Amino acid sequence: MTQRRLPLEAPSFTCRECGFTSYNLNDVKHRYCGRCHKFMAELRTAADMRVAQQRFADSYRKLLPK
Repeated sequence: MTQRRLPLEAPSFTCRECGFTSYNLNDVKHRYCGRCHKFMAELRTAADMRVAQQRFADSYRKLLPK
C-alpha cells in the first residue's frame, strides 16, 4: 500500500472542542467535526450558553446577602 502525502498547505479543520484535525474537504467546508459529530456553529452556541449561564450565576451570587 502506498502512503498518500498531503501537501503542506492542505486545507484542514481543527475542532475547538476535542482537538481533532480533519483534512476532509466536506468537513472543512461545513466546519464539521467527525469525532464530536457536531458542526462548529452548534459548539459555539453551546459554549456561548455556558458562558451566559456562568455570568448569570455570578451576577445572582452578588445579589445574595452575605
